Amino acid sequence: MNPDSPVSLCMIVRDEEWVLSQCLSSVADIVSEIIILDTGSVDATCSIAEKYGAQVISYPWQSDFAAARNESLKLATRPWILVLDADECFAHGQKEKLWALCADEAAAGYELHIKSLLGHQGDEQVTDYVCRLFRNDPEIKFSGSIHEQIASAVQAKAHQQLKRCDLEIIHYGYLTHIIEQKNKTERNLRLIKEALVADSKNKELLYALGTEYFQQANYSQALPIFEPLLASLPITEGYASDLFLKTMYALRETGRAKDALQQIEQGLIAFPNFADLQEIYAVLFMDEGQDEKALHVLEGMCISREYTSVSGAGTYRTAYLKGVLLERQGQWQKACEFYRVSLAYRPDYVPAWQRWLPLLVSTKQIQQLNEWVKKQGIPKKAQLLVFYLMLDLQQPAWILKHRDYLQDAFLAQPWIEALLQAQIGEYSIAARYLQPWVQSPAHREQTEIIQAALEYSKTALKSQHRSVQTRLEKPQLHRFSSAAEACEMFIRIGAWNGFSSMLRSDSSPGTLLSALSPAMKIALVHAPLWIVEQLHSLLEQEWERKQPDEIVRSRCCMLWIALHTRIQQDNDSPFDTRLRSFVQEQQGKYIPTSEAYTARCGWNALTYVISIPLKRSGLHSLVLL
Repeated sequence: MNPDSPVSLCMIVRDEEWVLSQCLSSVADIVSEIIILDTGSVDATCSIAEKYGAQVISYPWQSDFAAARNESLKLATRPWILVLDADECFAHGQKEKLWALCADEAAAGYELHIKSLLGHQGDEQVTDYVCRLFRNDPEIKFSGSIHEQIASAVQAKAHQQLKRCDLEIIHYGYLTHIIEQKNKTERNLRLIKEALVADSKNKELLYALGTEYFQQANYSQALPIFEPLLASLPITEGYASDLFLKTMYALRETGRAKDALQQIEQGLIAFPNFADLQEIYAVLFMDEGQDEKALHVLEGMCISREYTSVSGAGTYRTAYLKGVLLERQGQWQKACEFYRVSLAYRPDYVPAWQRWLPLLVSTKQIQQLNEWVKKQGIPKKAQLLVFYLMLDLQQPAWILKHRDYLQDAFLAQPWIEALLQAQIGEYSIAARYLQPWVQSPAHREQTEIIQAALEYSKTALKSQHRSVQTRLEKPQLHRFSSAAEACEMFIRIGAWNGFSSMLRSDSSPGTLLSALSPAMKIALVHAPLWIVEQLHSLLEQEWERKQPDEIVRSRCCMLWIALHTRIQQDNDSPFDTRLRSFVQEQQGKYIPTSEAYTARCGWNALTYVISIPLKRSGLHSLVLL
């Protein structure tokens, strides 16, 4: 600890041995004393705290976080108090900033920037400002038995202010494994419900209860709490903006998107420059197929750090959404530009890679990717994704040329070398690469399906040379979990004979094809001509036999158009009036009835290209939609 510091660290803990050391080491040189209130640890928490020179006090838990916090404040002796939780860290390199803030006589306390990491690895974050640094004053106390806060007490000081600063705290407690290990959801729900028994109309408790359900994606339970609370809560309340955002999101997720659209403009007036709210406004328009309005919202977006915000709003996720909208309008080049912008903000953002690469390949703009890789490289987290995308897009030459940028992918899954060799037609080499991993118990499950695809493809190829039709029989399917898995693996390794046999053995090839990823659909459009012609024929035959559901039929129709265009281009055929008539017929009969389905199935983009010559290469990327 640092005896020159004007700051006391106050914490309450229980069974935090796995995170406490990380927390205390982040502040050991910037505080002069550490007060630890332990509420019943049975692990090594107390001994770890003592190693850092902490004063550890046992305190019987009373199901009241504010009471415990206030007990720890009584023991602090320095003029300023910093409050942390065990699953938080004080960001590095902030000591001088902290001490300078403590010298401001006009400040009663400060709201610090809290960055909460989400998910399994913390790729997403929620940012907020919370009062964690304040003067050691008996009148400044926490309130609230759960989700306790002290900001209102700091604001009540007559001659000093609650200010906002850029000091940062990193919060790990929302990571999936920590939530599961600590069983926080069950604990929080129990404490909130207990508190509501005594104070059933407490708005902060109701907001906390709804938020717990919201975080579990239990929107049907969160919404009946949020809606009446939103109607009665003044917009000046600190959590009003977050409540409004969560309510709009829950309305959308429970099938009430139109209700959200009717209300959301009121929120935009009350909470100007709230990027997350503007973004969901655009998404609601996208759901309804009103792409121009959605794009207008995103292009006019303004950002303020005043609000609780999820990472990506106004940056990488907003750029990605612009790309999707432009892609749906058939503006392929502009869409690619925004996917690239999204990745410039966050190079490992998976959705942007998933749409950018197929669009680049299908519109013959792959040089953009080459330039990006040369300048930026490929982040470790994205390498395996990029490998599989380019493999599914039938781009083995690109992978071979750029494999130095994919080294982490080959290290993570060494057997992918077999997939690459298979796609360039080297089945024997692929089998040799695969053999050690099939024999390994740890990797057998992942590699057996590759081996099965290789073996069957060899059989199908030999049968073709003997002019014998081979069908994939049930016993040969046993190593695949489904026909869809077999179908995908055949495309992935470029085993077109096996793929052809797979389709001919299936009773509903259209359903199989409609469920393929965008990358694999594009691979089909660029497959050998005999495969393209077979798929074209199979889709026509299936339509004659039965009527698939609306979404399947729409997707199959889009794929059929792209396949038909490929056949025309290879045969150097003139403009096909039959295709124009067919498309118009589909629009009359099979266009989805709702605007939302229209947008998702890509019919707006189809309308965009119907009046232009079918030689346009960009037509192929309609299968993306």
